[in-house]
Amino acid sequence: MNRSKAKIGLLTNLGKNLKVLSSAAAGGQKIIYQNLFLSIVVIGTLVIGAISGWFGLMAVIIGHEVSELIVIANGLCMMEG
Repeated sequence: MNRSKAKIGLLTNLGKNLKVLSSAAAGGQKIIYQNLFLSIVVIGTLVIGAISGWFGLMAVIIGHEVSELIVIANGLCMMEG
């Protein structure tokens, strides 16, 4: 399909498409805020724990990697919805 046909298809049902795009953007924004909050909390906790001596280096590395996997898995939810 060429671009002009795609534009015509998009503009034909503009009202319907805007509702779908708006709801998809709102869902994506929620996931992005969840990821940002989780990242800030985990990094803050790991830095404070490492500096104060509560966590060893290996625990900090494992905690960081696990949090990355959680953020990636949460981001994959945007592809489904």
